[in-house]
Amino acid sequence: MFYQHGKPKPTVKQTFFYKDWFERSIKYVDQLYDYRIKDFYSFDAICYIYGIPLNNVLKYYTLIKSIPIHIKSDINTNNTPCTQTTFLNWKHIFTMPYKATIESTLRNFQYKYIHRIIATNKYLFKCKLSNSNLCDFSGEN
Repeated sequence: MFYQHGKPKPTVKQTFFYKDWFERSIKYVDQLYDYRIKDFYSFDAICYIYGIPLNNVLKYYTLIKSIPIHIKSDINTNNTPCTQTTFLNWKHIFTMPYKATIESTLRNFQYKYIHRIIATNKYLFKCKLSNSNLCDFSGEN
């Protein structure tokens, strides 16, 4: 993860390592990121939080500047990777409305639910079929 002084600058496939930072529990780039202000901590803040010596200023700026833009944007959006993938038997899902009930209104609802075409309050309000465009559950637009 960290770049060592005196060695060639890492490419996208390479990693780099600062042993003294690792010993101070800095293992991931997001540990250097302040989620409150959506930017990286200043060098002074890193020194205060992790006890980094003041002579590591060049290491800090080298590290921050070498982080690719797509990683910075991923940290900023706080995305978490999907850890589980589930196989869905779509044939079974689409035949369930016909097996579960013979009532046409329930079949119609299940079909709309599966296809995500149930009208929301926002749409109903535009059609003048609802008094409000706010969500019934959260009260938000």
